[in-house]
Amino acid sequence: MKEIQTTLDNNVKQVLEDYNAYEYKVGSFQMKLNHVVAKTRIDPVEYADRLAEMFEESGEYKGYSHKKIEVQEGGAFGIFMKGSGMYQGVDMVINSVILVKDNDLWEITVILNSSSHELKILMENIFSSPIIK
Repeated sequence: MKEIQTTLDNNVKQVLEDYNAYEYKVGSFQMKLNHVVAKTRIDPVEYADRLAEMFEESGEYKGYSHKKIEVQEGGAFGIFMKGSGMYQGVDMVINSVILVKDNDLWEITVILNSSSHELKILMENIFSSPIIK
């Protein structure tokens, strides 16, 4: 994974202590990992809503739709967001898990071509593996 360099401006520093972002892309597979340390607890439902709005407003994924499912993992509470949309005429799966424990938030988003059985298996393995201690 490649770290995405980020700089927190003064407004963001008022609410966040730290932010780390990573991304991996190959072919029609993309994975993003964000870790946020906030000064107060982040609501995973509100975060998921904002993430969905970003996908909808970006215009990259035509017909983007999603559903949210509450999850618990390793003492953390969060949202699994199962989504889909068309990217350059290709039907894509756009799934995210957002987990919050104390003031830490982890987001993993995986985007892949929906017709690839191998990539779907990889995605299932990724989403079944996060353990937050």
